[in-house]
Amino acid sequence: MKKPTPLKNLQSVLKKGEDYKTEFKETVDNNLDREIVAFANAPGGRIYIGVTDEGKIKGVNITNKLKRKIENIAKNCDPKIPVSFQEIKKEKILIIEVKESEDKPHCGTSNFYIRSGSTSRELRTREIREFMETEDLLSFDTVSCKQFNFKKDFDKKKLFSFMDRTGTKYSKRNYTQILENLEVAKRQGSKIILNNAGALFFSKNLERIFLHTETSCALFKGTDKSHDIIDRKIFNEDIISNVEYSMHFLKRNLRLEYKFPKGQLRREEVLEIPEEALREALLNAVTHRNYIFESTSVTVEIFDDRVEIYNFGVLPKKLKRSEFGKKSVFRNQLIADLMIKAKYINGRGTGVKKMRRLVRKAGLKPIKFEFSNFTTVTFYRRPLPGGNFIAN
Repeated sequence: MKKPTPLKNLQSVLKKGEDYKTEFKETVDNNLDREIVAFANAPGGRIYIGVTDEGKIKGVNITNKLKRKIENIAKNCDPKIPVSFQEIKKEKILIIEVKESEDKPHCGTSNFYIRSGSTSRELRTREIREFMETEDLLSFDTVSCKQFNFKKDFDKKKLFSFMDRTGTKYSKRNYTQILENLEVAKRQGSKIILNNAGALFFSKNLERIFLHTETSCALFKGTDKSHDIIDRKIFNEDIISNVEYSMHFLKRNLRLEYKFPKGQLRREEVLEIPEEALREALLNAVTHRNYIFESTSVTVEIFDDRVEIYNFGVLPKKLKRSEFGKKSVFRNQLIADLMIKAKYINGRGTGVKKMRRLVRKAGLKPIKFEFSNFTTVTFYRRPLPGGNFIAN
């Protein structure tokens, strides 16, 4: 089906008025960069030159000189923004097409702008930071950790344990060189400065450094949060210990089922939800969460009928919803690299398939994945005979 031409579509655009993707300008003025930047920082849009704010056609003299002026304005944005043109010759309207940029954020001659409703709004410093967080343009893991005191906070044993898992030969005497090779530390004179990834993996206790890196676990009585909390633990030692302690919490509060493998007389104790699937979900949560936002933690909640594991952070911008579970895009590249080196994850985007396969093999209801400001993984428990989910 062909899209309507600009002329045929013009009356409906004028009637609708300015909106998130539409801007009217009577002439090309010094504020045009503001609109171009705002659309490039958003999902794109069109600027109709020769139309008043009220949607009345005034027309404009469309010349190559005018187009070059607009192109120069767009090129002078930082970074430069490509634009294209459409003309409605009868009404003398020039349409500037601005696509969503892959080089965000853009700045005009004076500041950063974003499209907000039907207007282009200047961003304040805090809003620029929030915008970059949303667009996955800030990297928490590679930033130097100012709170980390190397003498007080660094744990050699955790580093050596990590290196043992990698299977790489190393010298315990040269632990500072190991940290540099892992790209989690750098030298500043006589000091060793760890970045946030280094702090997450090799701290004696993260609680002294960060509060938002914790993993919060809770067991509820019933199927929603209106019921009493029976058990609750908060772990904030280091990123791997948080996963291990959370796994202990899950194993302590979920049922063990007894199975007799084919051809064997000795029974096996099996967790009601596959342990490997739960561990994979936890590892994904701590690896992919948005650590820049400091008001949330990785959360594990056990209800009578399900287990929910969730973390703050939508899917990375470069990962389409249809690609989830098939491809791997890392929000925290350095954290992911360390997880891969120590063989906690494989980095091939197979974790979701593995979880689904294990749950299916266990005969449980399929896992549910939800994406909002949070990424939530829901595992469903098997009801006991009589319809109950928990043992009396």
